[in-house]
Amino acid sequence: MSGSSIKIGRPVRRVTLAAVLLLLAGAPLSAHKVVPDPIVQVFLKTTGDHLAAKVWLPVIALGDANLPRTSDGRFIQGEIRAALDVVARGVARDLEVQSGDLPLAPPSVSTTLSPDESFVAIDLDYPSRTDQSDLSARFHTFRGNGQVIATEVHYIVDDNHTRTFVVDGQPQRISFAPGTVEVFRHFVDGGVDVLLQNVDFLLFAICLIAVARPSRTTALAVAALAAGQVLIVFLSAAGLLTLSPAGMLALPALAASVVVVLAIQDVTSPESRWLPALCFAFGALNGAGIGARLVHEWGFTGAHAATALLSFVLTVSIGQVWVIALLWSAAGLIRRRGRIAELAVFSAAIFAGHAAVHRVIDQGQALADAGTLTLDRFLFTVTVGWALLILCAGILGTVLSGVGGQSPGIARPRGMESR
Repeated sequence: MSGSSIKIGRPVRRVTLAAVLLLLAGAPLSAHKVVPDPIVQVFLKTTGDHLAAKVWLPVIALGDANLPRTSDGRFIQGEIRAALDVVARGVARDLEVQSGDLPLAPPSVSTTLSPDESFVAIDLDYPSRTDQSDLSARFHTFRGNGQVIATEVHYIVDDNHTRTFVVDGQPQRISFAPGTVEVFRHFVDGGVDVLLQNVDFLLFAICLIAVARPSRTTALAVAALAAGQVLIVFLSAAGLLTLSPAGMLALPALAASVVVVLAIQDVTSPESRWLPALCFAFGALNGAGIGARLVHEWGFTGAHAATALLSFVLTVSIGQVWVIALLWSAAGLIRRRGRIAELAVFSAAIFAGHAAVHRVIDQGQALADAGTLTLDRFLFTVTVGWALLILCAGILGTVLSGVGGQSPGIARPRGMESR
């Protein structure tokens, strides 16, 4: 068999393995229409010596309020007004609006029930001084029909600027004009949360260090990974990249599929010239999720957008480099104990790839639950897409090798890095 035939055979084997792994345990799942989740909307604006707050509260979030209703479920008009005023005062009490460490005086309260009785508009008017610029309030989620209802806060700075905050977890005290230190601390904490929750990155890092590649090759791969992430994060922060809910569900599945391909590459072609491109692709897909987290928290930047962006990006980047360096050093120490230990490190890529397959299935099912497309169609599309990319890469590599006489990519190392 000629040398060209051998080089084309390797991509074909990778395609077959990828197809088997990605289609394993795949099953048809019918799509269905999902009703949008309810959300609590809060609008705040300072005008002169008053802070106006309007709360749009879905009635579904008042399931525990025991509001007066008729036998057919309608509100009793003669009694609902007083009941809603009690709810409004409770909302005002929970907000705990402060200027610095001092609470504002209790607000005047008025309520309006929508004609279809689907939501309540609560108007709160707080007296405040014109020189108060350190206002803050405490926000939390609500519950209705067994689900968590997020709170979206809009602080209107002026006619052209509005800061938006989303509270969908633990209660938070939001400062509407945060200082530099407060912004720095918040986005460093956000970067740490991303590191702790980014399962796909950990699986990718394990596959990356499972093969004893030279230090220069590993450094190039890490640089390509970081470049892909930073590029997408900055595009997201600049508002040039906006993802739909379906896109947010598809990207983790695609990122996990890259982990599967890297695990297969570790077995079939560990010295592939396409490693940096694969790392860049994973960085871009994974970076889209990180960028979405940054955009989710963007309202907390206040007037310190640069501080927020740099602290977030540096925290994530330094943390990821540290994780890869730690795994690489640990793998090197284990390999020094002999061939059996080296095989144990290499087998970690198989387990990481297996876990990534489950990630693809789980995220694909979430995409199907959202009503976008069925699970089997998603898996088929991902598998065929990777098959075509790998086949094209194999053909292109064969052509380039034939033209140049040798591989123009990463040179075959004389000795493997074992540290």
